[in-house]
Amino acid sequence: MSAESSSVNRVSIDKLIDALIRLGFFESRDEALSMVSKLEADGLEDLAAVLRVVEALVKLEKELGRVPIGLDGALEELLKERER
Repeated sequence: MSAESSSVNRVSIDKLIDALIRLGFFESRDEALSMVSKLEADGLEDLAAVLRVVEALVKLEKELGRVPIGLDGALEELLKERER
């Protein structure tokens, strides 16, 4: 891996860790880095994709003033399943 490629990956991982903390998944860089260090390259790409979607949803929630995804009846359904 070239030095340029390594620095690009480092920046991407730093941004990923910052996003994990900003979105409240972790409270510290140490916690986030511990989890990220256990992932392989494919896992990091998947995590980055999920974070992009979460960030888009957070932005949309701020614009709309409400949660942009509705789960109408989901709580009731879960409670019914739990009672069985």
